Amino acid sequence: MSATAGPEEVEFLVCNECETPCYMFEMDKKGAIVSAYCGACGSDKPEDFRVPEYEGDE
Repeated sequence: MSATAGPEEVEFLVCNECETPCYMFEMDKKGAIVSAYCGACGSDKPEDFRVPEYEGDE
């Protein structure tokens, strides 16, 4: 799996405020987060979200 994922490969984002997976988001063709919404805490600023890092089992 590549270290960077294109927008078509991202299934969800993670909210930086509460660590909740968020499925309501939009990304541009370059993979930048354009808009996102966290139903758990109400965060809606794109900078408050990140693409999850996929790591092997520890």
